[in-house]
Formats: sequence, structure tokens, C-alpha cells
Amino acid sequence: MKAKKLLLSVTVAGLMLCGAAACKPAHVHNYGGWIDETGATCSDAGTLGHYHCDGCGKNFGADYGELSDIVISATGQHGFTEKIVQDKYLATAATCSAAAEYYYSCAVCGAKGEETFTDGEPSDHTYDTENWEYDSVGHWRSATCGHELTKDYAEHTLVLSADETEKTCLCGYTLDMVTSLATPSGFAYADGKITFGAVKFATSYDIEILKGQTVIKTGNTAVAEYDITALNLAAGEYTFTAVANYKAVKSEKATFAFSVLAVDGNVLLEAEDAALNRNHISYDGVAHGGAYALAIDDCGQGLYFRYYAYEAAEKAVEVRYSTANAGSFMKFYVNGAYQKDVVFSENTGWFGDSKTSATASVTLNFTQGWNEIYLVKIGTDADTPAYGGNAQIDYIKIIGSGKQYDLSGFDLSGNSYKLEAECAQWHWADNRRPAFWGDKFSLGYGLGDMKTGDWFKVSFKVAESGTYKIQLGFGGPAEGRQFNVSVNGGSETVRTYTGAGDWDNVILDGGFTAELTAGELQTIEFKKVNDDWINIDYVLITRVAD
Repeated sequence: MKAKKLLLSVTVAGLMLCGAAACKPAHVHNYGGWIDETGATCSDAGTLGHYHCDGCGKNFGADYGELSDIVISATGQHGFTEKIVQDKYLATAATCSAAAEYYYSCAVCGAKGEETFTDGEPSDHTYDTENWEYDSVGHWRSATCGHELTKDYAEHTLVLSADETEKTCLCGYTLDMVTSLATPSGFAYADGKITFGAVKFATSYDIEILKGQTVIKTGNTAVAEYDITALNLAAGEYTFTAVANYKAVKSEKATFAFSVLAVDGNVLLEAEDAALNRNHISYDGVAHGGAYALAIDDCGQGLYFRYYAYEAAEKAVEVRYSTANAGSFMKFYVNGAYQKDVVFSENTGWFGDSKTSATASVTLNFTQGWNEIYLVKIGTDADTPAYGGNAQIDYIKIIGSGKQYDLSGFDLSGNSYKLEAECAQWHWADNRRPAFWGDKFSLGYGLGDMKTGDWFKVSFKVAESGTYKIQLGFGGPAEGRQFNVSVNGGSETVRTYTGAGDWDNVILDGGFTAELTAGELQTIEFKKVNDDWINIDYVLITRVAD
């Protein structure tokens, strides 16, 4: 009994378990038909022959044993045997010396191998289609492929240019027709222009202007003329040269001499260019150049100038002045002879006042050549105003005729300059002021008694650069009159002037030399050093021969 009970319990327990797990029938594979093996290639995997159960998705061998893997791996072994002529297999494009090369490809997958094969024929040679090569005979196209080859050779076909200066071919070859040029000729000078006959074929002209051996101007002009107006050449003789040009071809040099005419224009003689004592320059905005000859109020004082007249003529002369004493007058001497009074009729004010300036005019006669002009205050107590009054002189202007003159007919040598000193203030305390001192002083007048601290200077221009001797004309009986002398603001040099005779016995000292430059205002200044008086008449500057 005990044994049966146990069996029953087991049976019941088993029934209870089956119900709880919802038991199903065991799976039965559906093998279906046999699937043949698919072989692997160089790039694609294959599969083994097998049965396949659609129910569970498992694979089985011919003996129905389950297969865990049916994949046959790709072999990876290409067969590069195919010759396919396509761009993707192109290794080297065809050239003028070799056919195109292509890579072999895999017969199975089409992969590109490393070995090559040739196909087709070499290509044609290439040539420069833009540019010609040429020599003096013909022209051609040159190969650009690296071969020494040419094509399209032909002899030049030359066409004459419109100006007949050259022949050209379509390839660019040019044959110059000009191998020589005529020398320029037919020169003329008028109205500030130098003209000459145009040289056939010339495209320009090299020019040069000289005065003596000095080159004034060089340049180039495209036309057969040259305007010298802007050069403002001084009157005188000049040489003009011209060389015709065409590319590298040049003509012989042509030479043409011409004269620049002098124009008789207005000449301004500034008072501040005279020999002046330091007390007789007034710097003022009213004055032309900013300066007057100041305080010309004692007889014997005045201004001296030199002026060159191209012909003897009567000319108007203007004097610019300031005076506080209307009706004052001064006398004009030309070449030592009295000519006319000039009257200062307007009261313009005096130095230190708010003055203006005015112009007085006279006519003077000049001889041909250098004229010495002296404007001097000379009068008596009977004059109105007494002794001629007073004035401050700005400048003297000589009105020109406007005529032109060829200077080759004139002697303009100006290498000697005499600069008078009569425009200084007297130092005498008494009334010993003679109206005219006679013929002992140049022009009859002297500078007066100069003592320590007094000084005067002369300003002028020279005609040419070089060495000049500077001499002093003076009167004085005593020994060792000393001046500090400087030229153009240079260092001062003590010079001793020794004379013999009376105070009005004028002598000329031996002088000293200085280098002066043409065209620039030169200034020589004399400053009295010791207290021994000396009476200065004039300064003489003379060119020293080279």
C-alpha cells in the first residue's frame, strides 16, 4: 500500500507540472529540397550545399546533421587578364612618341591591376599656334611637344609702312628702312623759338643750349622746334645743337649760333643797394624791398648808381619817396653834369610816423653806354624849403623804351664797379657842411669823418664769377686807420689803411682779393675799429685776370 500511494503521488505531480507549462508537441524539421553549393570568387563569398528548415531557420548537411556555418570565404585571388580600353583603366595618355597605356583588369570583378598594355597609335605632334618663329628669310611654327620639329614654313611677305620707315611681315618680323639720318638744318630764331627743318624719318631730336662752354640746358623734343622762353636766358650769345633720332640711328650734330636780344625795359635802382651808413636804412613795409635811404637832409647827401643805356635817349625817371616836408627837392646829376631837380610835392609823413610813399617824375638825358646817376641834396637857406628840405628815398626807376637790342654790338663789360658813399650822415657838430667840395672827391663829395663804431657797406652784383680786387678810396693824413672788413657775411678781417696828405686828398689803397659769384648779391661791410678819423669816398671792385 505504501508503494502504490507513492506512485500515485508521482503521477499526480507529473500531471500538475504538464498543465502548468502548457506543453506542446515536439518540433519536426521540414528539410525541404537540397540546396546546391555556391562556390566563392575573388571578391564574393560562397555557400555550402545544405538543407534549410524554414521553421527554425537552421541548416543541415546531407546527413541531416546540423551545420553551424554554411559560408565559404572569398578567395581574394584576382585574375588580371582582361584588356578593357576605358578611361578608368588609363595609365598614360598617348603622346607624339608613344601609344596610350592601360591597366589590365580582373576578369571576375573588374578590379584594376598593376601591369599595363598598349592600345592604339601615338598622337600627333603639337605646335605653337599663337606665335611665329622667324629669321631674316622666313617664319614657321615650332613644336611644343619637345621635338625639334617645325611646320608651316614660308618666306616673309614684307609690307611697307605708311611712313616708309619700315617693312613688316604678319609674323612680326620688321625690317628698318632707315639706316642714316640727314643732319638738321635750316635753323632760325624768332619770338623765343628756335626752329629748323624736320629730318625725314626722325622721331625726336636731342638738343643742347650752351653759353660759351657752359651747358645751360639739355633735353629732347619730338618736333623740329624748341621754345626757350621759359629758360629766361640773359641777353647774349648762345649755341644751340640738335641731333636727329630714329630708334638707334642718330644724325650728325648740327650747331646754330643765336643771340638773345636785350629788352630796354624798366630798371629799378634800389636805394638800399647804395653805399649806406648804418643810420640810413629804414626797414618799413611801405618801402619797396622794405628799406629807405633814411634822413637825406644835409647838403651833399644823396645816392649814386650806374645804368647802361643801349642808345642815347631822353627817358622818364621816377623817384619813390617819403617826406614830411612837401616841396622838398633834390638834384639829378648824370655823368657829372647837373640836369634837373626832382620835387617831392606830397607830404607823406616821415620815418617813425604812419607814412605812405609817393612818386615824383622827371626826364633825364642818357648817353649810350654806362651812365653815372647821382641824386643829391644841394641847396641854400634861400630855398623853399631851406636847403631843399629833406626826403627818404625808396628807389629810382628808369622807364624803358621796350626796344630790343642785339648785344653783340655793345660793350657791356662790367668787371669794374665803383660804389659811392655819399648817402651817409655827416658827423660834424658845427655847420661846416660845404654844398660842393670841389674836384678832390669823386663826384665832389665824401662820406665824412668816420670814427670808432661807424660803419658802411656796399651791395652789388658782378657780371661773372671769379677773383676780384676790393679797394678803398679815402682821404686822411694819419697812419693806421683800421676797419674790420667782411665779405658776404664771412669772418671779419682787420685791414689797416695808411694815407698821406690832407683830409680831402683822396688816394686808392692796394686792396685785397675775394671770390665773388655772378648773379648773387654781394655785400662788403667796413666797420671802423680805432678812433683815428678817416674820410671815405668810394669803394672800387675790379675783376682780376685768371
